[in-house]
Amino acid sequence: MKIAILGSPDTYESVRIEEEARKRGHHVLRLHFYDLVLAVAPKLKFNLAGRNILEFDAFVFRGMTKHLSQALLLAAYLKENKK
Repeated sequence: MKIAILGSPDTYESVRIEEEARKRGHHVLRLHFYDLVLAVAPKLKFNLAGRNILEFDAFVFRGMTKHLSQALLLAAYLKENKK
């Protein structure tokens, strides 16, 4: 499973989530919301650190306070795309 940990990538909690997920055989990326790119034409699409966000299987949102509007938009996009 490919897991993206979004926001607060360098906190102890995010590092521990990654460690435990890797122990279970998952591929994990810890990324900041600044790594998120939104394209709106010809249709809405997100890229995360140069990768199509839909290639990830699971998402962990961390420290969203400063990026709440982006997190909500992304969550709606992921739900729409059955993630």
